[in-house]
Amino acid sequence: MLIAGDIGGTHTRLACVQMRDEEPVIVSQKIYASQRAASLQEILHQFLQQCEQKMFDAAVFAVPGPVIQGSCHTTNLPWKLCEQDIKDSFSFPYVYLLNDVEGHAWMLTLKNKSGLLPVYQGSSVSGNYALLALGTGLGEAGLIWNGASHLPFASEGGHCDFAPNNEEQWQLKNYLSKKWDHVSYERVLSGPGFVNLYMFYRDTYQLEEPAWLTQQLQQTDAPALLTQLALQAELPSCVRALDCFISILADEMGNCALKYLAQGGIFLAGGFVYKLLKRLQEPFFLQSYLDKGRLRPLLEKISITVIHDELSCVRGAARYADVHLRG
Repeated sequence: MLIAGDIGGTHTRLACVQMRDEEPVIVSQKIYASQRAASLQEILHQFLQQCEQKMFDAAVFAVPGPVIQGSCHTTNLPWKLCEQDIKDSFSFPYVYLLNDVEGHAWMLTLKNKSGLLPVYQGSSVSGNYALLALGTGLGEAGLIWNGASHLPFASEGGHCDFAPNNEEQWQLKNYLSKKWDHVSYERVLSGPGFVNLYMFYRDTYQLEEPAWLTQQLQQTDAPALLTQLALQAELPSCVRALDCFISILADEMGNCALKYLAQGGIFLAGGFVYKLLKRLQEPFFLQSYLDKGRLRPLLEKISITVIHDELSCVRGAARYADVHLRG
């Protein structure tokens, strides 16, 4: 029996997982508000108190940030995580930390993959995968094809420099540069990033923000509210923000397809992505994705798939732990 966790900047999901024939089976799970806890240990203590299972073979946590020698300073949480500290605190036989997007990537190595929704069908060939996950942050990972199987690896590609692709995007980068010294893709391709896009169009083009919206933005989940308004075409500022978001997402997906030479396919994960599924199936998105000049014929062969499975990262993390336990 394993404890597997998906640690996010907004929510932390912990689960008891039983491995059966190298496939994870979720026995029980709980979701916690990450920002309300001072540490992962605080949440883990609550979970163990509520959990009927008391003995575990290992604990594994997919975390939002780079894992270096068993430790991680989380990117969108004020937490410092260390495998040895968690092991000592709870007496687990083994503790593993891995990047959260790498957790999604490990799910793709399972025989029984769930929640895969095709967006664009390219040629069916074996090869590397590329993966982008959008949520509180932007994560990227890859899976190397060795001729027989895929081996996931983490990256911090979401923190690479945002590269504008037209005059309006240059204005966007200049706008964001007044707030941050370094403007990464995460500053635009994430939940908070969508809020940044909305504020850019509101402020730069002096688009009206109704009083009711100003009030609600202070009281509710701003990314979710603005996305809903954009999808309903309620306000010009939200609509333009979403069009820009879709364009930049397509551009960065194309970049990842080239950097990872992802002939096996490119995957999108995260609840934020599923909300945009219809927009991802529109010609505008595909044309932006394919717009890579002389390399367009290569991208035309690479399939795009959305992962719609809220347990994807947990299942992938459990797979990671199982592989390491079996050596």
